[in-house]
Amino acid sequence: MDRTQLFKQYESEPNPEHWRGFTELMWDLGFEMDCYNSAPSFEALDWQTHTEKEIQDQLLSEMKSWTTQEVGNYIFSRYRELTHWSDYGYPDEKGTYFFESAFPILQNLIDSDWDRRNTIPTLAYFSEMVISRFKSYIDKNLIKQAEAFLKDEGRFHIQSKYSEYIEKAKESDFAIPKFYGVCVSETVSLLNDMF
Repeated sequence: MDRTQLFKQYESEPNPEHWRGFTELMWDLGFEMDCYNSAPSFEALDWQTHTEKEIQDQLLSEMKSWTTQEVGNYIFSRYRELTHWSDYGYPDEKGTYFFESAFPILQNLIDSDWDRRNTIPTLAYFSEMVISRFKSYIDKNLIKQAEAFLKDEGRFHIQSKYSEYIEKAKESDFAIPKFYGVCVSETVSLLNDMF
């Protein structure tokens, strides 16, 4: 896989429904369709006084300061929204314009982040990703209880899942971002069930 040309074929095809192999590529890169849950909160400009393109430009500008994972998950979620839930009526700014502008942002982040994303993460980084995702899913009124849980029982389960991940990594050759993404999701699901 030429990592410098990951999204070129999709940038020139305006209809995401014709993107062959896109889902598999994003999974292999470790991204998730998470309904925008992992993205930083985005306060859109006022719809009454701004065009759809201006709102998209604001979003794209903010995305430049997001992490690789956040941008990838957002693009993957947008793809899912437009190909499954849009009833084929989405404005061009939400589709073609957005993707043409967002893919270069993601490509630049991946290029600068490639070595780290393809190295087994430390326990500290793994924990940070799990805790961040876990907190994004729970009711904001329960944050203090969740933090207490994460310091005690939750920390044990995070460490246990991380150890399982390391053992699997030693056993076989795998795409680290994809496997890592799966392990983060499994750990968050476990914490949600226990919390």
